Amino acid sequence: MARGEWWRLLTSQFLHVHFMHMLFNSCAIFVLGAAIERRAGLLALALVYLIGGSVGQFASVLLHPELVSSGASQAMLALCGFLLIAFRRFSMPLHVIATAAIIVAIQFVLDLYVSGAIKPGHSFGFAAGLVMALVAVAALGRPLQQRLASPAP
Repeated sequence: MARGEWWRLLTSQFLHVHFMHMLFNSCAIFVLGAAIERRAGLLALALVYLIGGSVGQFASVLLHPELVSSGASQAMLALCGFLLIAFRRFSMPLHVIATAAIIVAIQFVLDLYVSGAIKPGHSFGFAAGLVMALVAVAALGRPLQQRLASPAP
């Protein structure tokens, strides 16, 4: 980053150091990403993934420049944050919301177990997903089902 290689924020989200890390992230992103794409669209999925992942990667590099930061965990947690806030707006099934909550719990427990603290990239990626969901809900208004069920004033 110090040499202007900002593109590393994006590309590092597609690299993994450990196979199990990649497997967990890939499965979680497949489930969560499919739900977001179906209900909110491909653009929403791409924005949450790339922006949330980049925010997480940036926080990781900024707060721990001595460490190598790679993996899609930040983006995966952004998807979770998005789902946990925007589930009503996009009529997400309960099992998807439960899956997102379980993934967040697993990731944060693993962070605490391995390093004694929640990794900055993970917490900032999750927070970015929460913020993007709040923006989406505010921008889009009430869920479509509520608008169809109640007449406009």
